[in-house]
Amino acid sequence: MLFVYSTWVPLIVIAVVSLLITKPANKLYVTYLSLLGLVISVFTTSIVTDVLKNSFGRHRPDFLARCMPRADAPKDVLVYAKDVCTTKNLGRLMDGFRTTPSGHSSLSFAGLFFLSLWLAGQLAVTRPQAGALRWAVVFLPTLGAALIALGRTEDYRHHFVDVLVGSCLGIGFALWSYLRLFPSPSERLSYEPKLLQLDDSETEYTSVGEV
Repeated sequence: MLFVYSTWVPLIVIAVVSLLITKPANKLYVTYLSLLGLVISVFTTSIVTDVLKNSFGRHRPDFLARCMPRADAPKDVLVYAKDVCTTKNLGRLMDGFRTTPSGHSSLSFAGLFFLSLWLAGQLAVTRPQAGALRWAVVFLPTLGAALIALGRTEDYRHHFVDVLVGSCLGIGFALWSYLRLFPSPSERLSYEPKLLQLDDSETEYTSVGEV
């Protein structure tokens, strides 16, 4: 389900909105760049998250339940999991060492926060005539990402700091990927890709932001 929320939902929304509101001459190009930015954000975040998990990951809050330590395991001394854990599910045990950063948090924000940025640009929410409805539409994906991230602390899969680090990671890569292709949502032509602006800074095409 994580891949659905972090990738497929933003992908479908971006594809549909791009095809609906952009000028026919630029429709496919804008859609392509938008989806490219999303894919780069999600997959870069996924790779970096896995590298950090394998390099610095610590015990999950539910590690003891995964380990099922022996009743006679020594207390108040450092021990190796292989010496005290009785579980036969080694895959689940090994995953108990990979809590930081939270993959659900990082990927959710990589996809859904990217979608918020993209919608902010396409809907030109920083213009004076932009109403509360546009802001609500823009904020909704980020709210979804936050709920997914916070949910990881409720089932004892992650510490709060894991969620915080993962969220910052996803937000950072979403910003990086989006701003490589599109101007800041606060700019006048926020809905127009940077490459099109280089060709013609006054290129005009139909956008909700122009209404």
